[in-house]
Amino acid sequence: MNTEPCEAERKAEQHKLLGTIIALILFPLAGILMIWFYQTIWNQKIKRNVSIIAGVWFILWLLLIILSSVVLSNLEDETPQIPEGYAMVPAASRDFIRRHYEYVMAEFRAAGFTNIVTEGLGDLITGWLNSEGNVSRVSVGGVSDFNSRRVFPVNVEVRILYHSFP
Repeated sequence: MNTEPCEAERKAEQHKLLGTIIALILFPLAGILMIWFYQTIWNQKIKRNVSIIAGVWFILWLLLIILSSVVLSNLEDETPQIPEGYAMVPAASRDFIRRHYEYVMAEFRAAGFTNIVTEGLGDLITGWLNSEGNVSRVSVGGVSDFNSRRVFPVNVEVRILYHSFP
Protein backbone atom coordinates (compact mmCIF):
# COMPACT_ATOMS: atom_id res chain seq x y z
CA MET A 1 0.00 0.00 0.00
CA ASN A 2 1.38 3.39 -1.07
CA THR A 3 1.20 6.12 1.60
CA GLU A 4 2.68 8.79 -0.67
CA PRO A 5 0.08 11.37 -1.77
CA CYS A 6 -0.78 11.16 -5.42
CA GLU A 7 -0.22 14.05 -7.84
CA ALA A 8 -3.87 15.21 -7.64
CA GLU A 9 -3.77 15.33 -3.84
CA ARG A 10 -0.50 17.26 -3.94
CA LYS A 11 -1.99 19.79 -6.40
CA ALA A 12 -5.09 20.19 -4.23
CA GLU A 13 -2.87 20.78 -1.20
CA GLN A 14 -0.86 23.39 -3.11
CA HIS A 15 -4.06 25.16 -4.20
CA LYS A 16 -5.32 25.23 -0.62
CA LEU A 17 -1.96 26.62 0.53
CA LEU A 18 -1.95 29.29 -2.21
CA GLY A 19 -5.57 30.22 -1.45
CA THR A 20 -4.77 30.52 2.25
CA ILE A 21 -1.76 32.77 1.60
CA ILE A 22 -3.80 35.00 -0.73
CA ALA A 23 -6.61 35.16 1.83
CA LEU A 24 -4.09 36.08 4.54
CA ILE A 25 -2.83 38.97 2.45
CA LEU A 26 -6.17 40.30 1.22
CA PHE A 27 -8.50 39.30 4.07
CA PRO A 28 -6.47 38.48 7.21
CA LEU A 29 -9.40 37.16 9.24
CA ALA A 30 -10.47 34.81 6.43
CA GLY A 31 -6.86 33.63 6.05
CA ILE A 32 -6.61 32.84 9.75
CA LEU A 33 -9.86 30.88 9.56
CA MET A 34 -8.53 28.95 6.55
CA ILE A 35 -5.32 28.10 8.45
CA TRP A 36 -7.38 26.79 11.34
CA PHE A 37 -9.59 24.76 8.97
CA TYR A 38 -6.77 23.25 6.84
CA GLN A 39 -4.25 22.57 9.61
CA THR A 40 -5.46 19.00 10.02
CA ILE A 41 -4.62 18.06 6.42
CA TRP A 42 -1.22 19.80 6.09
CA ASN A 43 2.05 18.19 7.06
CA GLN A 44 4.38 19.74 9.66
CA LYS A 45 6.54 21.59 7.13
CA ILE A 46 3.56 23.32 5.51
CA LYS A 47 2.05 24.15 8.92
CA ARG A 48 5.32 25.77 10.00
CA ASN A 49 5.70 27.77 6.78
CA VAL A 50 2.09 28.98 6.87
CA SER A 51 2.45 29.92 10.53
CA ILE A 52 5.57 31.97 9.74
CA ILE A 53 3.84 33.71 6.84
CA ALA A 54 0.76 34.39 8.96
CA GLY A 55 2.83 35.77 11.83
CA VAL A 56 4.91 38.04 9.61
CA TRP A 57 1.83 39.31 7.77
CA PHE A 58 -0.03 39.91 11.04
CA ILE A 59 2.89 41.93 12.42
CA LEU A 60 3.13 43.97 9.20
CA TRP A 61 -0.64 44.54 9.26
CA LEU A 62 -0.50 45.78 12.88
CA LEU A 63 2.45 48.06 12.10
CA LEU A 64 0.55 49.51 9.14
CA ILE A 65 -2.49 50.22 11.31
CA ILE A 66 -0.38 51.81 14.06
CA LEU A 67 1.60 53.90 11.57
CA SER A 68 -1.51 55.14 9.79
CA SER A 69 -3.20 56.07 13.07
CA VAL A 70 -0.11 58.01 14.19
CA VAL A 71 0.06 59.88 10.87
CA LEU A 72 -3.66 60.67 10.93
CA SER A 73 -3.58 61.84 14.54
CA ASN A 74 -0.66 64.15 13.74
CA LEU A 75 -2.61 65.68 10.87
CA GLU A 76 -5.60 66.41 13.10
CA ASP A 77 -3.54 67.92 15.93
CA GLU A 78 -1.88 70.57 13.81
CA THR A 79 -3.22 73.97 14.77
CA PRO A 80 -2.38 76.80 12.44
CA GLN A 81 0.02 79.47 13.62
CA ILE A 82 -2.04 82.61 14.15
CA PRO A 83 -0.07 85.82 13.62
CA GLU A 84 -0.36 88.73 16.02
CA GLY A 85 -3.45 90.82 15.37
CA TYR A 86 -5.41 87.87 13.97
CA ALA A 87 -7.88 85.45 15.53
CA MET A 88 -9.49 82.16 14.53
CA VAL A 89 -13.28 82.04 14.33
CA PRO A 90 -14.76 79.94 17.17
CA ALA A 91 -16.78 77.68 14.83
CA ALA A 92 -17.97 77.26 11.26
CA SER A 93 -20.60 79.72 10.05
CA ARG A 94 -23.32 77.04 9.89
CA ASP A 95 -22.74 76.16 13.56
CA PHE A 96 -24.00 79.56 14.73
CA ILE A 97 -27.42 79.30 13.06
CA ARG A 98 -30.37 78.98 15.51
CA ARG A 99 -28.20 79.77 18.55
CA HIS A 100 -28.89 82.87 20.63
CA TYR A 101 -26.96 85.86 19.33
CA GLU A 102 -25.62 86.86 22.76
CA TYR A 103 -23.85 83.50 23.13
CA VAL A 104 -22.42 83.80 19.63
CA MET A 105 -21.24 87.34 20.38
CA ALA A 106 -19.55 86.11 23.59
CA GLU A 107 -17.76 83.36 21.65
CA PHE A 108 -16.37 85.85 19.13
CA ARG A 109 -15.23 88.15 21.97
CA ALA A 110 -13.54 85.21 23.71
CA ALA A 111 -11.77 84.33 20.44
CA GLY A 112 -10.34 87.86 20.35
CA PHE A 113 -12.56 89.72 17.87
CA THR A 114 -13.19 93.36 18.80
CA ASN A 115 -15.57 94.80 16.16
CA ILE A 116 -18.80 92.83 16.70
CA VAL A 117 -22.07 94.25 15.36
CA THR A 118 -25.48 92.70 16.06
CA GLU A 119 -28.59 93.46 14.06
CA GLY A 120 -32.18 92.36 14.60
CA LEU A 121 -33.96 91.50 11.37
CA GLY A 122 -37.51 92.33 12.53
CA ASP A 123 -38.75 89.33 10.57
CA LEU A 124 -40.82 87.51 13.22
CA ILE A 125 -44.61 87.52 13.24
CA THR A 126 -45.52 84.78 15.72
CA GLY A 127 -42.16 83.30 16.72
CA TRP A 128 -43.24 79.73 15.94
CA LEU A 129 -40.68 78.90 13.26
CA ASN A 130 -37.80 80.91 14.67
CA SER A 131 -37.29 82.11 18.22
CA GLU A 132 -36.50 85.70 19.04
CA GLY A 133 -32.76 86.24 19.35
CA ASN A 134 -31.73 83.15 17.35
CA VAL A 135 -29.02 83.78 14.78
CA SER A 136 -30.02 83.90 11.14
CA ARG A 137 -26.55 84.52 9.66
CA VAL A 138 -23.04 85.46 10.75
CA SER A 139 -20.55 87.17 8.46
CA VAL A 140 -16.95 87.99 9.21
CA GLY A 141 -15.44 90.66 7.01
CA GLY A 142 -18.28 90.15 4.52
CA VAL A 143 -17.67 86.39 4.35
CA SER A 144 -20.76 84.47 5.45
CA ASP A 145 -19.56 80.93 4.61
CA PHE A 146 -16.43 79.98 6.57
CA ASN A 147 -15.05 76.91 8.31
CA SER A 148 -13.91 76.62 11.91
CA ARG A 149 -10.21 77.06 11.13
CA ARG A 150 -10.51 80.37 9.26
CA VAL A 151 -8.36 83.23 10.53
CA PHE A 152 -9.29 86.94 10.26
CA PRO A 153 -7.86 90.20 11.64
CA VAL A 154 -9.20 90.89 15.14
CA ASN A 155 -10.64 94.26 14.12
CA VAL A 156 -12.62 92.94 11.12
CA GLU A 157 -16.37 93.51 11.34
CA VAL A 158 -18.25 90.50 12.70
CA ARG A 159 -21.92 90.98 11.80
CA ILE A 160 -24.46 88.81 13.64
CA LEU A 161 -27.97 88.92 12.17
CA TYR A 162 -30.69 87.49 14.38
CA HIS A 163 -34.46 86.98 14.25
CA SER A 164 -36.53 89.59 16.10
CA PHE A 165 -40.00 91.03 16.24
CA PRO A 166 -40.55 94.32 14.35
